[in-house]
Parts: sequence; structure tokens; C-alpha cells
Amino acid sequence: MAKAKKANPSTKRSPAAQALWRWLRTAGTYLRVFVRGIVYLLWSKSWIVFTPLGVLLAVFLFSYSPSDPAFTFTTDAQASNWGGVVGAWVSDCLLSAFGFSAWWFVLASFMSAVFAFRSQWRQSRGERDPERLRPPKLSSAFGFVVLLVGSSSLEALRLRRFETSLPGNPGGVLGDWLAFAVEHYIGVGLATVVFFVLIGMGLSLLMDFEWMSVCERVGRLLDFLIFEPIGKLLNRKKEEKIKELQEFIQRFSANASKSKQATSRKRALEKIQLDEIRPSSRKYPYIDFRPAREIGNEVLTVDHISKTIDGVKVLDDISFILGREDKVALVGPNEH
Repeated sequence: MAKAKKANPSTKRSPAAQALWRWLRTAGTYLRVFVRGIVYLLWSKSWIVFTPLGVLLAVFLFSYSPSDPAFTFTTDAQASNWGGVVGAWVSDCLLSAFGFSAWWFVLASFMSAVFAFRSQWRQSRGERDPERLRPPKLSSAFGFVVLLVGSSSLEALRLRRFETSLPGNPGGVLGDWLAFAVEHYIGVGLATVVFFVLIGMGLSLLMDFEWMSVCERVGRLLDFLIFEPIGKLLNRKKEEKIKELQEFIQRFSANASKSKQATSRKRALEKIQLDEIRPSSRKYPYIDFRPAREIGNEVLTVDHISKTIDGVKVLDDISFILGREDKVALVGPNEH
């Protein structure tokens, strides 16, 4: 027989301790809001750093030369890289480690600049929703790692037979190690599929988009560029056929020798139907909740609340402050 759990007696605080606790909670809430505001401000201005960083990386990688003095090649000659010795070393290290996949660092820098500028633009429009102003989530960084792993591995697996101007093998050290390890266990074909899937997942997480939305946009573009013009062309031909049949019927309907032909033309005319061309109404289903106004920093303040139900005191002098980002869980006697 299970033993009933004894309820722990509630610890009562003195009024001074309760006042100090409320002050600490309030101060912590305001401090958290202040720090978050500083982070959002720095993030919204960070495009000033990420944009030139992406440009510099692109210049370093584009002007790479295997004969420049760097990590993998030692010489007294002057570096021909447009970034000088620094550019030669940076490009040599990136290409040695990741191969041509090092160019994803350029994309990551520019995407960070785009996200930061978007955040600043939303702030200038008066938006205050933290979800639309905060920096990218850790999923973006995880997506970049996945993209780098998949791309370098696929490069090492499929481009190793081609001669390149890289300081090492295609895919670099990372791709060379991962590609052959995966190929050893699942084979070349399945490894290729796995690496393509990783690239797709990484791009989606890094660039913050969904492949379903891409498919919808591509479908609407195909409707606009291909299917709608084809439908209009077919309707135009049908209209010309209808006009031709109507002219024949009006001309020979009263002629006894042509009456059978006119009757057959009428039947053919009834079978012709113009296709109704409507723009695509496909939409990706979603649920959207928009609050009437933004909630404050303190959502709920409870001060000295007590409650008795059927002679049993369930709340005894409870005080707390619930902030906008706090999470609350109610647990019953059975721990559910």
C-alpha cells in the first residue's frame, strides 16, 4: 500500500523579506529588459561589420593563388592576393580546411548583415515584437555547420577526380575525412543523397526559409510564365474556331444543300468550351495569432493571496511577479 506524501509546511517570510524579494524580482526584470535592449541595439547595427567582412572574405578567396606565401606554401615572393599577406593566409587556411565550400562563409556573413539590417528596418517602422527584432536563433548557426559539413563532404566525394587550384584536396580536411568515412559504411550513392539532404537542411536553417514556401513560389511562377500563356493561346485558337463555325452556320443554315454541314458545325460549336484561367489560390496553411497590443514587462503581480476550499487551505500568503518571458508550470499532488 502506497504511503501518502506529507505536505511540506509552507515557509513564511517576514514582511521585510517579502518586500526585498519583490524588489529583487522587479530589479531583475528591468535588468533583463535593459540587457535585451542593448543586445537588440548592437545586433541591429552589426550589419556595418558583417557587410565588409563578407566583402573581404570574397576578395580574399577570389584572388587566392597557390604560389602566395601562406600556411601550406613557403616562399619569399610577394603575395599576389588582393588582401596582401593577410588575405593569402586567410584564403589558404579556409580553402585547406573546407575546399571550395569555404565560400559559404561569405554567404553566412552577408546573411547575417541582411538579418541585422532587416531588424533595424523593422525598428525604424515602429515594430516592438521581440520575435521579429531578436538576432537569429541558434538554429541558424547549426544550419551553417550542417551546410558546411554536407557541402565539403559532397565536394570531396564527387570532385576528387578533377584537378583544382586548391592548396589541398577538394572538400578540404573536413570533407576528405567525413566523405570517405561515410562512403565506407553506406556507399557512394547513398552518401551523395545524405550530403545533398544536409546541404538542403543547412540552407533552410541558415537563410531562414522553408522549402515548402519555395515550392509554392516556384509553382506560382510556372503558372504565370508557362501555364497561363499556354492556356491563353489555346483559348485564342478556340475563339478563332468558334468564330469560323459561327460564320459558316450563319452563311449556310438556310441553304438546304448545306443544312447537314451546318447542323454538324452547330454540334461541334456546342462542344467547344473556353478554359477559365484563374490565378493560383494555393496557400500554405498556418495559424496566426496577433495580439491587440504588446504586453508589458510585468504580466501578473500577486501579493499576499490566500485561498481555502472546503476547509482546506490551498494557498497561504502567496506573493510573486510573473514577467513576460517567465514560464509557469502547475503541478498537482500526483506530480502531473
